[in-house]
Formats: sequence, structure tokens, C-alpha cells
Amino acid sequence: MFLNVVLVTPEIVVGISLLNRFVLIGFPQGILTITIAHVAFCLSFVMMIEPSINAINTIILMGTAVLIYAADRLSRDKPLEN
Repeated sequence: MFLNVVLVTPEIVVGISLLNRFVLIGFPQGILTITIAHVAFCLSFVMMIEPSINAINTIILMGTAVLIYAADRLSRDKPLEN
């Protein structure tokens, strides 16, 4: 239960602060403010997570290259028999 509270707290803080900012500058509330807030909120998570996704993709590509090289070496050394 406590873990869920810790994970949800940043979302609530960002949402309330964006609402506060829109009210302070006198921006009319509606679908445009929801869209701007959603983009601002999601962009922060994308900027945090994107480097780790690239690292995972690099690891997967390196593993794939090793497997392809090993399969190629095995097929050259010993032909497949039926």
C-alpha cells in the first residue's frame, strides 16, 4: 500500500502545481489546459526513461549479434544433418 502512495505522489504534485500555474496566469480551463498539462507531465517521464530504453536496446542488439555470429560459426563448422 505504501509503495503505491510513493509512486502516485509525484503525479498529484505535478497536477496540482500545473493547475495552480494555469489559474495564476488566468488561462481558461478546458481541453487545452488538460492537453498542455498531459504533455508536460508525460514529457518529464519520457526524458527520464528514454536513456535506459536506449541502453536496453543496445544490450539486446549486442546479444543478437553474438547469437547470429555463433549460429553462423556453427553452420560453417558442421553442416546440419537430417
